[in-house]
Amino acid sequence: MILSNRKGIALLIVVAVVIVLTILSSVILSVLSNQTRYIEHNIARTKAKYATEAAMVRSWDRLRRTDTISSVHSVSGSHDNPDAYLDVYITNTTSSSFPDTSQLNFNLDYDPLSTLSETPLTEEREPVIINSFSVDQSTSVDSGTKVTLAWSTSNAALVTIDQGIGSVKANGEENVRVYTTTIFTLTATNEISSTTATVKVVVKPTITNFSAYPSSTSSYGTRPTLVWNTTNTDSVTIEPDTGCSSLGTNSYCTVYPAPTSDTTYTLTAIGEGGTATKPVTFSTNVSLSIDSFTADPDTIRYEANCDDSQTVLSWLIYGALTIDISPGVYSDNISVYKYSGSKTVNTGSTTIYTLTATGYNSQTASKSIEVEFIPCSEKEISLGNTCCR
Repeated sequence: MILSNRKGIALLIVVAVVIVLTILSSVILSVLSNQTRYIEHNIARTKAKYATEAAMVRSWDRLRRTDTISSVHSVSGSHDNPDAYLDVYITNTTSSSFPDTSQLNFNLDYDPLSTLSETPLTEEREPVIINSFSVDQSTSVDSGTKVTLAWSTSNAALVTIDQGIGSVKANGEENVRVYTTTIFTLTATNEISSTTATVKVVVKPTITNFSAYPSSTSSYGTRPTLVWNTTNTDSVTIEPDTGCSSLGTNSYCTVYPAPTSDTTYTLTAIGEGGTATKPVTFSTNVSLSIDSFTADPDTIRYEANCDDSQTVLSWLIYGALTIDISPGVYSDNISVYKYSGSKTVNTGSTTIYTLTATGYNSQTASKSIEVEFIPCSEKEISLGNTCCR
């Protein structure tokens, strides 16, 4: 009898449990189908790679149309509780970004469907905000300088900085060396928004090379080639004038005309961060010499009526740039190392002729000759010579 009663009680318990589970399932299904205002994604319990897509699934009405609930995993609270919490398994049929079957966690926010149009949807996260993004040195920075980036964000799930820095904390600082003018971009994102901010570090122009080839010469008419390289530069100038029509920021120029003295060229690099200068000197070592300066004849005998006496002046010089023979005989600019010439001059009296030559680095050289006039003697004249030489 006692055993029979026990079996009856156990049977009643089993029936009661079945009834309770049936009622509970009905309640849950009723809540899901008729009483749910919307579902917000519980980001804290969802893998980050699904967060962006999951955050877009907001209302049960949308979920009911696009996804199929395969089962209810567990229940906390009751359908009468506005903060009821459910773990549900869903099979997503519309978004390839989700796995075919995922366990997602949702908060059920109870609200009768009759008030659906009166209650605005809410977001789990506020839009991301970059409060500040700055650098301690931003203008006219020397190449290789270490600068400090500092930033502050709100509501950010992920913060990154480009230029090879990568992922960083939501608020922090980062030291980095800059060698060229650089724009740093900070990107802050969360599940509902993304925003960026930039800072610019302007680096001074740098002249990494400025050279002359050759740097010196002992040869007449040598034209050096200037070569230069710069960074953080928009344009360059060279003084004194090189004769080149255009100058690039990384280029070369063969000077025209050939320098005739030691010359220092100054390269100026101009950029957003200011200017930089660098000199280079081209040295000339061309020697100047007057090898010969003669007159033929150098003695003229004359009678008073002679007025057409002539002599020929001849010369040979090395390394000259200009020549002048005085008084008033000849002058010229010279473009060859070895220069020879002659000039016939009429002379009516004893005259001293002077050749003056100028060369590289303002060298000068001179040489003089005398052409002498000697009167004819009375005997020469009595013999019938009217012009004696």
